[in-house]
Amino acid sequence: RLQGAKILLVEDNEINQELAIELLTTGGVITTLAENGQEALDKVREQAFDGVLMDIQMPVMDGYSAARAIRKLDACAELPIIAMTANAMASDIEKTHQAGMNDHISKPINVAEMFCTMAKWITPRTPMLANDQVSIDSEEGEQDAIPPLTGIDIDAGLAITQGNRKLYRRLLLKFLQSNLNFTEQFYAGQQSDDPEAATRIAHTLKGVAGNIGAKQIQIAAQALETACKQDKGKSVIESALNSVESTLAPVLQSLTQLQQMQVIEKTKKQTVDSETFKPLLQKLLNLLREDDADAVEVLEKILEEMGDSSEAGQLNELEDLIDQYAYDEAIEIVKTLAKNLSIELTTG
Repeated sequence: RLQGAKILLVEDNEINQELAIELLTTGGVITTLAENGQEALDKVREQAFDGVLMDIQMPVMDGYSAARAIRKLDACAELPIIAMTANAMASDIEKTHQAGMNDHISKPINVAEMFCTMAKWITPRTPMLANDQVSIDSEEGEQDAIPPLTGIDIDAGLAITQGNRKLYRRLLLKFLQSNLNFTEQFYAGQQSDDPEAATRIAHTLKGVAGNIGAKQIQIAAQALETACKQDKGKSVIESALNSVESTLAPVLQSLTQLQQMQVIEKTKKQTVDSETFKPLLQKLLNLLREDDADAVEVLEKILEEMGDSSEAGQLNELEDLIDQYAYDEAIEIVKTLAKNLSIELTTG
């Protein structure tokens, strides 16, 4: 019954954004993104929404402040606002109610519970008809298979993405990129003018680790967040940070291998269409046989068309050979490539 609902998603983390938008879109929910509380406040002033999904810990303006500010707007007194938080203790939930929020959704996301909670409060003013529903391409090939990963419960991650392996792989690789320099980010947060920055960085790691099934990182990050929040002192915080580093390192190493596999798979996938390249290879061969340096221009066009394919690698040394007037060697390379692509060239 949520299909067609217009939802404002307020979330500052890119991984959480991508996950939530994909899940909501798959469920027929029209989603607008705000990256902090102030942006959310601006957007609800500009347009009407059927509901708001509100992250709590964000820079610029947090979720509590944003919810209170939204509630003061005449048009938003009854607007459903649902907190999305990795802090699900009774005291945290009570704070969301005090800020004027209707309910909460816990992170890591349980999709069935998320939609159930949303349906309890949100009714689309313009329901989506069955034939208007968004079609999601769920075709997945062999390249979307996910090998065993150190420190990651793949089944838990896939449960959160509703079995969408393409989405899950994207989230895993984003997790890798965003946490390669986690320690430096944390220290920078400690030294910033924002007293909540370091706590928020630990909190974000906890949430995204939960969403990809990295449970040990989630636990370690929660301990770091608690140490920061309760201002336990430098030695306790350093010890908690060391625990995060030791659980994070093998996971990042495993994800780096996944990334390398993806690059290899992408290269394999980029096959070359023989019919497209036959006239170009024939022209290149003719110019080489005539010792014509214009062969370089044709070669550049071929390489551009081939992109990152494995076949392109076979031609990379040609330019040097042409520059050195080693036309006979260059001719043999072109002939070999043509043979590999099952292209018959006129060699007479």
